[in-house]
Amino acid sequence: MGALPKEAFSQAIRAELEAVESRKKSGVASADLYAEIIRGGFTTPLPPRITAPEATASTPSRGDKKAALVLHVFADLECHHCRVHAANVLRLEHEFKGSLRLVFHAHPVRGERSRRAALAGMEAFRQKGNDGFFAFTDRIFALDGEIDDAAVEATFIQAGLDASKLASAFTNQTFAATLDADIASAQELGVSGTPMSILNDFRISGAVPYVRLRKLAKIALDEAAAKPAPGQKSAKQKPMVEGQVRP
Repeated sequence: MGALPKEAFSQAIRAELEAVESRKKSGVASADLYAEIIRGGFTTPLPPRITAPEATASTPSRGDKKAALVLHVFADLECHHCRVHAANVLRLEHEFKGSLRLVFHAHPVRGERSRRAALAGMEAFRQKGNDGFFAFTDRIFALDGEIDDAAVEATFIQAGLDASKLASAFTNQTFAATLDADIASAQELGVSGTPMSILNDFRISGAVPYVRLRKLAKIALDEAAAKPAPGQKSAKQKPMVEGQVRP
């Protein structure tokens, strides 16, 4: 908007508030106002591009390995914003089922409790692979409050895992070394706070609103569809801006 005289700025604020009231009178619920306001698309630039790390057989993942969309999530299991983001990611997985693969990277930054929760996730993966890992982490993210050892053990049992192995997981030197290496790799990518995600090559910082996450997924999916198959030449297309989705 730029620098404006006080009265002009006040007038712009009043206009926005009137538009909000108009939407509410038309039946838009208060909780849906933000999504309605930005429904037409975004005018801000797309997020920065970054090369995602390779997902190995030891990296927890869910979804088709050949999916057009790959979402890498770096998260702390005790982080409130990560819980919000996890709920949005579950919603995105449902909407883009068959087209989206989720790859999870534990990035405990909140202290010893979050580190122990991450080690428990590694034990869940050891016991039952991807199914066991996400049975545990999905439930952890649905909890409120601190994630102490009692909460981890109860969630382990609810996920159908052997909680008697947790004590050894917390002192497992192989787990610890692997986790430290993963944290170092994430830091090399510039991950500091959580959550941080990479959707194909879009870097997404924080727990962004679902409407924005969905919009970026549509743009990334459109870009993936526009890529030529091996041996084929790419058709020239105009660069995309955020908010634009080709039919």
